[in-house]
Amino acid sequence: NCLSKPELHSEFYCQLICQTNRHPDPDGSEAIQCWMLLALTCPIFLPKQKFLWYFKQYLQGHASMRPVAVRYAVYCQRCVERAESSAARECGPSRLEVLSVLLGDALMHSNPLSIPIHLTDRTYQVTSFDCSATVQELTKRLSQELGMRDVLVTGFALFTDDPCNSNREHCLEADVKICDAITMWEQSAREGNQGRVDLSRSIKMTFKNRLYFRNVVRGETEKERILVLYQALESVVNGLFPANQDLAIDLASLMLQIEFGDRRNGSDAEKQLSRIFSHYFPRNLSVGISLEAKR
Repeated sequence: NCLSKPELHSEFYCQLICQTNRHPDPDGSEAIQCWMLLALTCPIFLPKQKFLWYFKQYLQGHASMRPVAVRYAVYCQRCVERAESSAARECGPSRLEVLSVLLGDALMHSNPLSIPIHLTDRTYQVTSFDCSATVQELTKRLSQELGMRDVLVTGFALFTDDPCNSNREHCLEADVKICDAITMWEQSAREGNQGRVDLSRSIKMTFKNRLYFRNVVRGETEKERILVLYQALESVVNGLFPANQDLAIDLASLMLQIEFGDRRNGSDAEKQLSRIFSHYFPRNLSVGISLEAKR
């Protein structure tokens, strides 16, 4: 209710301050739960400007007190600083944020959250971020970790899977908050599952090319080249890019040699060939192809 009613923001913070200030058992479970709720609230919305100064002083005072309060107060200070310098959140905390605060992981790191970002070459990169990070900030950090140029040059973007349709993906805009995207995905998954929460499922984010610019090919890195190659191969395998059987065989042979090296004779090689052939050859052309052609 507070997220959709700004007039309650300051009142909500006042109630939490009353529950955490001069508590008779500051290290007890009741006080810690109030600090946890405060830690989850700071990245979502802030109190009005007149009360915000007092709240900052309150956190500063508790940052030098008992060990339990210090950790939460310092974390809340970081969240307030980030929330002030970025746009407001649109959704409540995601399951990832809640678990991070409950387990205490968020209190120890400046970027307390992390998520695996899947790549087109069937690998992934675990990237950390905070509760106010945007898609633009995450992709910039990810590009630096992978040794790639900025996404404004490479044309890469961040995609999420659809919780209700496995064949559909959604491209995230640059100014969207990562935690908002995760929360919206979880809400859609819960609605598609008749209100039940499936703890075995989580959002899948993929970093791949959306716009390919010929005029910037000259400066592309090796990682960019590999990811674009595997993405083009996936389009061929799924029948999205037209290819005849001869061209598909040549492409599959080159990709197999790139990934596995020269072919060796033997039973293991035959088993490996049968297992991996579906990953490199168009499904609509694989029916009826001979074993000799596969070799």
